[in-house]
Amino acid sequence: MITLYNFGPAFGLPDPSPFVMKTETLLKMAKLPYRTDSTGFAKAPKGKIPYIDDDGVVVPDSTFIRWHIEKKIPHRLRSGARRRPARDRLGVRENGGGGVSCDGAMRGAGPTPTITLPRRPGAA
Repeated sequence: MITLYNFGPAFGLPDPSPFVMKTETLLKMAKLPYRTDSTGFAKAPKGKIPYIDDDGVVVPDSTFIRWHIEKKIPHRLRSGARRRPARDRLGVRENGGGGVSCDGAMRGAGPTPTITLPRRPGAA
């Protein structure tokens, strides 16, 4: 099991460090079991928090932790919105007249605007 060394709750936040929050979010996104420990500051390899202990492998720094997680389970952090074309995420679709319609931007604000753009050469 992975142990995430952090500062612990403070200022009404789960942890005051954005780097600890980043690391904890990555562990949650990867769906890896982990526990937190706020007593490991004296043992921190770089003298900084966060760091993880992954069954004896100590990894300091949130960026190196991400690389470690990606090597361990690459498929879990690499899927999602990056694979969807931008036009799908923005609600843009081709209409029958050779242009595109913007659905997403003006939802609930009245009629949907239509923007007519020239087609790319070679587009079907």
